[in-house]
Order: sequence, then C-alpha cells, then structure tokens
Amino acid sequence: MDVNIAVDYFGGEAVLKLGGHLNTNTAADLEEALEPVFERTNKVVLDFADLEYLSSAGLRVLVATQKRVTAAEGALRIVNASDDIREVFDITGLIDVFDVE
Repeated sequence: MDVNIAVDYFGGEAVLKLGGHLNTNTAADLEEALEPVFERTNKVVLDFADLEYLSSAGLRVLVATQKRVTAAEGALRIVNASDDIREVFDITGLIDVFDVE
C-alpha cells in the first residue's frame, strides 16, 4: 500500500496530511515531501487522521524530522493519530519525544 501526502500552508506552518501506510516502501516519499517544506518553514504539523500503519522505517523518518526541526528551533506536532498509531509511539518510548495530540 502507498502513502498519500497532501501539503498545505497556513500562516507560517506546514500541514502534511498523511494517509495509507508509512513503511519501508513509502518512507522516502515523506522525506521527499518534506524537503520543499523546510525551504519555507520550520513549523510542521503531521496530520495522521488517515494514516493506517506506521512501521519502524516511518518512525526513522519522523525521528530525523524531529531532529531537523529542533535544530532549526522550530516545532513538530503530530495530530489525529489513531489509537493504533499512538500505541506505536507508546511501545517505542517515542511518545515522550514527539508532541502527539
């Protein structure tokens, strides 16, 4: 399954709406979608309302994104995560690293 990524800008913030599966086959798609975002802003919201699956490869991209945002003194928020996705953050201990709403 693929990942769908839609990017919108509201004020100084980029909102990336993700759907489908963020895994080994699709993690590079998110990395690619983030490049032009970082040229415009260091404030990023990842909307997981339609994200069905998150693998360790997806988590790797999220950790790298968090590091990049932090280095740029920006902010990264994850919103609308399902209970299953939140559980991935809980199990890995990354719930304390990310702002998951």
